Amino acid sequence: MGSNKKNTGLTGTWRCDDNSTYYIRQVNNSANINVYWYGESDGKASLKNAFAGAFSDDNVFAGNWADLPDSANDLHGQITLKVGKDGNSFTRIAGGFGGSYWERVETPKTKNKK
Repeated sequence: MGSNKKNTGLTGTWRCDDNSTYYIRQVNNSANINVYWYGESDGKASLKNAFAGAFSDDNVFAGNWADLPDSANDLHGQITLKVGKDGNSFTRIAGGFGGSYWERVETPKTKNKK
C-alpha cells in the first residue's frame, strides 16, 4: 500500500450520475481513513441515503449505505468505490447502488479549529 489514499481529501460537495448531490466527509486518523456521506436527489422522488466506510487500499474505499427513513426508497447495501487519479472523481467498482460516477463540485473552505 502506498500513501495516495491520504491525499485524496474527499471532503466536500459532489454530484453523481444519479442526479443527486452528496456531502462527503473524510476523516483521517492513525488507525484508518473513514468516509461518510449524506446524499439527496434533485428530482421529484425524495431519495436520501447515508454511507459509512473506510479506505481498504490505495484510492479504494468501501462500506455500507442505507436509504434514510424519509426517503422514497427503503434500500441498503454494500458498495466499493475507486477514486480517480486527480482526486476529483470516483467510480463504483462493486456493489449495488443507483449511482456509478461522482464528480467534485466544491471543496470546503478551511475551518478554524478551537
